[in-house]
Amino acid sequence: MNTFLKELQRRNVIKASLAYIVAAWVLLQVLSIVLPELETPEWVFKTIMTLIVICFPIWVLFSWVYEVTPEGLKKTHKVATEESITKITDKRLNILILIGLAAAILIGIFMPNFNKTTQVIAENVEQDLSIAVLPFDDMSSEGDTQWFCDGVTEDILTHLSKISGIRVISRTSVMQYKNHKKTIPQIAKELGVSHILEGSVRKSNNNVLITAQLIQANDEHLWADNFNGKLDNVFKIQSDVSKKIVKQLQIKLTPQEEESINKKATSNLEAYEFLVKGRQAYKGTKESFDKSIDLIKKAISLDPNFADAYATIAMLTLWHTEDGFLKYNKGLTETKIYLDKAFSIDPNNSLAFNIATRYYSITENETKLKETAEKAIELNPNDINSRMIYARYFLNKDNSEIDKYLEQIRIAQKIDPFSSYANAQLINALLINRKVQEAQDHYNKMKFTINKNQYENIELNIKSFKNKDRTGIIDKLKKDLEESPDKTWIYNALARNYLTILNDYEKSYENYKKFYELSPKNYLNSNRYFYALLYVKKFDEAKKLLEDESFMEVFNGDRDKYISFDYHYYKGEYKEALIYLEQHKKNRQYYLNKGAVYGYLGDTQEVRNVLDNYVKRNYVKSMFFAIQKNRDSMYFYLDKITNPYSASSVNQYPEFDPYRSEPKFKAFLRNNYLPVKE
Repeated sequence: MNTFLKELQRRNVIKASLAYIVAAWVLLQVLSIVLPELETPEWVFKTIMTLIVICFPIWVLFSWVYEVTPEGLKKTHKVATEESITKITDKRLNILILIGLAAAILIGIFMPNFNKTTQVIAENVEQDLSIAVLPFDDMSSEGDTQWFCDGVTEDILTHLSKISGIRVISRTSVMQYKNHKKTIPQIAKELGVSHILEGSVRKSNNNVLITAQLIQANDEHLWADNFNGKLDNVFKIQSDVSKKIVKQLQIKLTPQEEESINKKATSNLEAYEFLVKGRQAYKGTKESFDKSIDLIKKAISLDPNFADAYATIAMLTLWHTEDGFLKYNKGLTETKIYLDKAFSIDPNNSLAFNIATRYYSITENETKLKETAEKAIELNPNDINSRMIYARYFLNKDNSEIDKYLEQIRIAQKIDPFSSYANAQLINALLINRKVQEAQDHYNKMKFTINKNQYENIELNIKSFKNKDRTGIIDKLKKDLEESPDKTWIYNALARNYLTILNDYEKSYENYKKFYELSPKNYLNSNRYFYALLYVKKFDEAKKLLEDESFMEVFNGDRDKYISFDYHYYKGEYKEALIYLEQHKKNRQYYLNKGAVYGYLGDTQEVRNVLDNYVKRNYVKSMFFAIQKNRDSMYFYLDKITNPYSASSVNQYPEFDPYRSEPKFKAFLRNNYLPVKE
């Protein structure tokens, strides 16, 4: 045995084996860094590692059989002792081993920096369980079946979105990969997900074949299956796909989530077809709206208990109202009718809760907004629209909740990472929370997603927070208007900024008037123009509008009572204002108005009641004390305002005009990057 070991040593078999192991170690470390950066499939690394293992015994045998000589390789038994250079080879192997060990150590030290990108990807991908459902390929031989394929994709995505244990990328972000040529690792990296679902749909006569495969971000295929059945069984097939994915990812469903996946929206395939085609027909125009509604109503005629169809009509009607195509009052009334019908059929319809959240946001019912938003998110944690509206609820709650505003916006952006709106709102949320550098970094990283029309505004906004001066936006808007006088929305933006930043009532009025005259006279335009008249004390013109039926018909519910109240309030007719106050529904606007008018009437007990029971916003509290000329309390609440946008709300109100020359008020403005009138 000793003789054998001595022979192994003499032939440098042990040293050669050690050199092989060290070299293989270094090579594998390098490949583990380089291959992911090149987005090479994982099987390449595994194959190389397998070859290294297989080749090791061959190398050992080779070292035993052959010896290096000055004349080249020779079989060891044919080399005379005096010709052997094994001692020289031994020294060379020692050097090689030392170099290899040094290289391994250096790679270990510098690997974190070298592999920084990979680490970032790993953070994005591995921290949470996430999936992107890529648009399924239409493999049907029949014509005009893309609508069906897209509908299947969207329904599977919707099923998965309702599961709390997984983050699901929104449809708007994944649709860009339709007919793509990118690799799975590329897509996973760009979307920041751990898993990708891709597949195809083949529709033939009354049969449908859905093929789906679940793939990890590293391109490892976890699961693939074919789902074949009759066309009228497509809803069960979609549920089966979703359940297989859930099982593969080892997600434990709640009873509500399991019920949601198994629930059939309709059993009528033709009704489903009309709904899908109706959704896809809407392009934001009056013509497309009419076409969409007509198609969806056909779905309802075939299945009167199709809750999703009623909710979709509510959604389209609300959008159409916001765009100014439907009169405000009429549009909101019709939206509520279809929402109520959807809820009567399915009290847990996630789409209906999504639309209800938006509806209550527009109608300024904060209590119902919060309730519906939280329920919408419970039913569909990946509902980006409800999260965005819910986020603004916290923004409106003043600085105590702006961290929650940022939290919800972060979640929304992760769900829809390529959304221009989500990224712009995240930058805004970061600025509001005074995370200016993070806002800059995110803008630099995601600028490619942002609408080009927003570039300059966002850059200017970031700059204004860096420089602690928000007036630059007005100069930019004036320049924009000179270059593009046909863009009427600029008048609206100018008016708003003249009011909230410069506290210039006259300039604000001039631009709101122009915007009102040039734009569709919807609720928002009419409302803003009316208040602009009050702020510049043009009460005769405001009175004419109150008496104008065409002007008043755009206001919904008790909103006409709001503006009637404000007409008398700003005119100083407080007792007359009270008549309209008690006709309000008792929501946020009611209590704000109540505290203000009783403040001017000198009823401190009534103001205290409102403060103690109904008002939480610091800027509203400060306004009440400003009206009562209680400076200490006014400044106490002003000092609590750290959100620059809440400060803008203060800046726009005439109630604070008597204090604008005071040092404390000027300090408040400067702290929130607003100009001071000297």
